[in-house]
Amino acid sequence: ALSTSVGSPPAQPRLLFQMRVGASHGMLGVRQIVNIQELQAAVAADPLASGSVRFVVMEKLTLLEQYTLISSSQSLAGVHGQGLAWSMLLSAAPDWRSTCLEIIGRWPSFSRKDYYSTSHANGVRYLRLVQDNAPECETRCKWCNYRSCGNLTVNVSTVVLTLRQMLRRLTSPKRPRVRGLKYEKAIYAKDHADEVEEA
Repeated sequence: ALSTSVGSPPAQPRLLFQMRVGASHGMLGVRQIVNIQELQAAVAADPLASGSVRFVVMEKLTLLEQYTLISSSQSLAGVHGQGLAWSMLLSAAPDWRSTCLEIIGRWPSFSRKDYYSTSHANGVRYLRLVQDNAPECETRCKWCNYRSCGNLTVNVSTVVLTLRQMLRRLTSPKRPRVRGLKYEKAIYAKDHADEVEEA
């Protein structure tokens, strides 16, 4: 109904990386990537990723602008809680070539599966990448949950590798529908399989 009302722009083989900057509500962390500038620089220097990955702070856009951007993108990435439910409105490429990447920290007792469901409902493959908690969340707030101090320090090379493989999948030959994690580990995390978890 939304696409009928406002229209849908042409789909692009673009990977939208949702991010968050600045503090919120006085909390120590709002699930930010503390080394996001390093990640952005690495993506800009990568021949494949530089032209296809777009970093965006969704909170700075109107709802219509968010929808327009999502509905013309084919893959999505970001930290848990940064709007990954939009995966259900991606312009999903056929044959499960689109991917939603959820990045989480080493958070005790975290077992949410929200974005697995929203992704698969739209024919989008789902991945979860586990990264290190930021130092401030380890020292000042070791026992806080991810809502109060969920900042991350990502392994830049691991994240860029995963983004590259997500982009390759968009333009790869037809692949069978993916069910389960073994295949996803084989394709996306050959050298980092221990960092990928099923959700």
